[in-house]
Amino acid sequence: LTDAGKTVEMNVAGANTLTVPPNSAVAFVVGTYQNFSQYGAGQTTLTPGAGVTLRNRSGLRTAGQYALGTLYQRATDEWVVGGDLTV
Repeated sequence: LTDAGKTVEMNVAGANTLTVPPNSAVAFVVGTYQNFSQYGAGQTTLTPGAGVTLRNRSGLRTAGQYALGTLYQRATDEWVVGGDLTV
């Protein structure tokens, strides 16, 4: 919960995963925005936790180093993902 409204930097040399937890594990308030970035060389893949739905247009992987994205929680366990992402 302390990361809400901040940017989580994934500063990793190899491919890595950012898991969006279910509400039962972390009870973010509906309407929360959460930024994330691929700061390191390793591509970050967003993965939904159990029961979580991630909605997006372009994919759930960062497009390259310094790519930035945003998660918006529109309902319990439902997030919209946008930003510099790819399939």
